[in-house]
Parts: sequence; C-alpha cells; structure tokens
Amino acid sequence: MTRRGQKNWSTATLGITASILRCLSSNTLATLALVQETPEITQSEIADELDRSQSTVSSYYHSLSLKPAPVSLVTKSKNRYVVSQIGEGVIDLITGALEQQGFDDIDWTSQRYRKQVDDFLSPLCASRSEAPFFILDALGNRSGIVTLGGNPDPVPFDRVVSDVVNRMQEQDTPTSKKQIGQILDRFEEEGVLACSGDRIYLEEKGISHAHLMGQLAKLIDRRVDHGKTSKSADSDDSWDGMDSIVNQLRRERIATAWSIENADSRLIDDSHYYHLLKRIDVLDTPNNEWSSIRWLTVENVTSDPTTALTHKESGENKIEFDDLALEAYLDEIGGRRLATRDLVDQQPSFEQKVKVLFPEPLPPGESITVCYRIRWPNELSYYSPSDEGELTQSISLTRYMRGVAELQFGVVDLVNHAGIDCRGLVEEKNSPWEKISATPVHFEAEERVDLASVHGEGYRGYLYTITNPDSPSYRIYYNPVQ
Repeated sequence: MTRRGQKNWSTATLGITASILRCLSSNTLATLALVQETPEITQSEIADELDRSQSTVSSYYHSLSLKPAPVSLVTKSKNRYVVSQIGEGVIDLITGALEQQGFDDIDWTSQRYRKQVDDFLSPLCASRSEAPFFILDALGNRSGIVTLGGNPDPVPFDRVVSDVVNRMQEQDTPTSKKQIGQILDRFEEEGVLACSGDRIYLEEKGISHAHLMGQLAKLIDRRVDHGKTSKSADSDDSWDGMDSIVNQLRRERIATAWSIENADSRLIDDSHYYHLLKRIDVLDTPNNEWSSIRWLTVENVTSDPTTALTHKESGENKIEFDDLALEAYLDEIGGRRLATRDLVDQQPSFEQKVKVLFPEPLPPGESITVCYRIRWPNELSYYSPSDEGELTQSISLTRYMRGVAELQFGVVDLVNHAGIDCRGLVEEKNSPWEKISATPVHFEAEERVDLASVHGEGYRGYLYTITNPDSPSYRIYYNPVQ
C-alpha cells in the first residue's frame, strides 16, 4: 500500500525552492554563515577566510540575493549585507541536514569540510534548470517517505515523467522523456537513486535531499502565504509585485517585459561574474533604425571550464535571425571573430536568442572580453512616446545570476536628446521606475576609440556608469529633438 508522502507543493513554491538550492554551494553557504556569525564582516575578510577573490565573494552575494525571485537569503542594509529571515531558516535546515549526515564539527573555513558539503549537495547545487527538483519532488511524494530513515517505495518511471512534464508545462518550459532520463542517470551516478527496470528507488542521499527540499518548500510556502495576507486594507488584491509590473510592461513595451522574463533556462548565466557589462545603443532616429554594441568582461567563477555566453534580444516587431546581423569579436569590435549559434527554433520572432562561443574553453578563475554588435530593423518606428513625449531604451540584468560589478549604459543618435534620465526598476506599484543618482558623460562618437565602427557618421550621445547595479532592469528616458 502506498503511504502518504510530502505535501504536494505548488509549482511556484517549488520553483523558488529550486532557486535557493541551486545557489547553495559550500562557498555561498560559508558566506551566508560567516555573515550571520559576524554581521560586520567585510567582503575582503570573507575572501581571506575562503581563499577566494573579492570579486568571487561579490558573485556569492549576488547569487544569495536570488534575483528575480520574490525572496532573498541576504538583504542590503547601510551598504552592508545581512542575512534575511529566510536565509537564517536555510542555514538552520542545511545545518540540520549535515548533522544528520554525521557532520558534527562545522568549519566553513576548512576547504576539506567545504568539499564534503559540496559532495553532499551535489547534484542539486550544480543543476541548471528546475527539472531535477521536480523529479526529486515527484520521487519524494510517490515513494511515500515522511521522515528520514523511512523505507521508500519504488516509483514507476512513467509516473515521474508525467509529474515533471506537468510541472514544466505550467512554466511554459518544454522537456522530454529523454531529458528526464538523462537527469535520472546523473542522479544515479551521484548516489541519489537507483534504477531497476522501469522502477526508481531513492537511496539514502536521495531521501535526505527530498526531505531537505520538502522542509525548505514548507519554509518558502509559509513566507509566500504570509506576504500575500499581509497587504494593507486599501491595497489591490491583484497586485503581485514583479509579475504585475511585467504585465504592465506588456501593455506598454512588450520587448521590455520579455527581456526581464527568464522562461528559457539556456539563457541563465550562473557561471560567470560580469566585471563589466557595457552597452551603447546606436540610434538613427531619422530613419527609424536601431543597432547596439555590447562589451562583456566576464570571469568564470565555477570549478569547470566554460565555453560560451548566451544573449537574448527582444524587439517590438518580428525579425529573422539573419536580420540581427550579429557580429561577435574577442576583446574589441574588429578583433578576432567569434562563432555564434542561433537558439530560436521558429523564425521570424520577437525574441532572438544566441550563443557566442569562446575561441577556447575558459578555465576557472580566468576572464575574457567578448564584444558584439546587433541590429533590429525598423525598431524605432514601433515606439510610442509617453504623454511627456519620452522614448526609452532598456537593459535587463535578470539573467546574470553571479552578479555585475559595473554597468555602463548609453545611447548615441544622429539627433540631439533632451530630458535625459536613467531609472532602475523597483517593486513599487505606482512608481516602478526610480531615478538613479548617476550623471551621464556626454561625448561625440569620434572622441571614443570603442566607437570607431561609427566614426565619421555624426553620432553623439551619453553614457551612464552604475557601480554594483542592484535593479533587475534599467531604462534611459529621452526626448529626441529633430
């Protein structure tokens, strides 16, 4: 007889739970624990304790902030990070799980200890999508485990596939029986489960993982429910934070809404810390043409070599991939040409997704600079000015999970701009875009070596520099003067 398993959590709750578990390596956990133990500790001191660079520690903080999830393990207070209530709960749950595994003397500064923690958390912390967590939830429920030490029932493979496909469909993310089988193979290699014929058995490690995920989902579910019931009496019940903001943006500028959303896990970069993300949009307002030049300096902050960066561009009108006219280079525009790949199955599309391949694998701890230029034909003709006559250009940072040290965001045009303003996206119902304090630097394109590709055409513009950007998206507002 099948016994009652864990609670059947909503897909939204499991998605947040997965976001947390994906970011929990021994180093992010050590950072979280050190901040909880010594709130005044600096990034430099954490770097010394963990034998890591400050930029790597900064990427840990960004991972722990869980953007754009509705919860965070750390919050910023007076230019210093502190552990949130959710973060404290996570530390308690992880510590309890480790103690169950025989980890008696917790020493986050010991590399040997952290290696053992990574071995226990693997493959959860290395997962790049939510499918592995949906698999673990399905096995936890259908095997009937209630407490640690139980004797789980075998689970038919087809039942797991059905559960996971249904979860993924709720998120509009495709998957297949083959992909689920590949994840199960990895779980079996890591000692999470065993397969016999069409039956799947949770091993001791898998039971621990399923139990941990269930406890964490309970913590998250309680938090989410509390957030929904603690609204003021005069609030609009339909308001749901960032989701509502994105819905507003769909009515205003659909491309901005799409750029913020992260439905495609292939585009999430959880391998690189962005030392510099520079973007200059090149507008030809008289002819309604738009192009953009990007410079990305990234560091591989994983333990394995990486081979590529991904990019998503969204527009107001459908175009073919070839219309994007993508050219990617190493170090600078006109440098060594880099190979690219189209990731969109059906063309034309409002979204173009691409992969830029490195000339050779990037080792852990090493950095690379990639530059590329793209265009979106006739884009400006689809823009509608606001009541104040403003137009906007926007950039989303939601896919850079390890953090961005510096954002440079600017515009050049063949006509002058007035009323220039840069704002960051905040979770406020009536005023979601908040003005930033940075002042732009104005220039003629000929004054800048990095804009050599547009010299001699009469472009002029301005550039904002934002250190440690903490908004999921930024917008430049302007009024073209013709």
